[in-house]
Amino acid sequence: MKRGIKKGYAFGVESSEMINTKPAAVAEPKNAVDKQNAPDWRVIMIAYLNKDQRENYILLNLLDETLKDLIKDKNFQFASKDLKSARSFTERAFNAIESNLDKNELQKVGKLARVSRISITQRTNPQTDEVVVPVFYLENLAEKVIAGHCVGCTREDWRNCEIKRDLEETHIPGVVKDSRHGCKYSQ
Repeated sequence: MKRGIKKGYAFGVESSEMINTKPAAVAEPKNAVDKQNAPDWRVIMIAYLNKDQRENYILLNLLDETLKDLIKDKNFQFASKDLKSARSFTERAFNAIESNLDKNELQKVGKLARVSRISITQRTNPQTDEVVVPVFYLENLAEKVIAGHCVGCTREDWRNCEIKRDLEETHIPGVVKDSRHGCKYSQ
């Protein structure tokens, strides 16, 4: 496998897919008519997008749709010129990416868009199995747990301790700085 450059990213490609930055056989167009008819050697089909790239492509489409809604909204008429300009550039970028995506990759992105749900939630909005507890109360609870269970603990299998695991999962700092020889919560 040889190394190559494809759409600005270096990665391994088969020798038959090796891409030159500018083929030697293509001559520079001399006038405007030649430029219009000249092949665009920079256009490269994108055969693969990673997860982040797929999600960003979907978000770009979402941005385009959001801009459409904002342009129609009477409350944002004062910014309609800028919104239309932003939508024009967003739509142009979206279409440029779409036209260079491989057909199979475009189907994968479409499937991801259909099965995904984008939502905006507040940081304090807990998941169904979570609750929001102020740090002050969490620290007080941890202090009482450590005082009740960890003071004087001589447990041999301290790595399997449920209290230690729960304290670590909630990011409660240890009492002992160097815990190589035992539990960092034991005192």
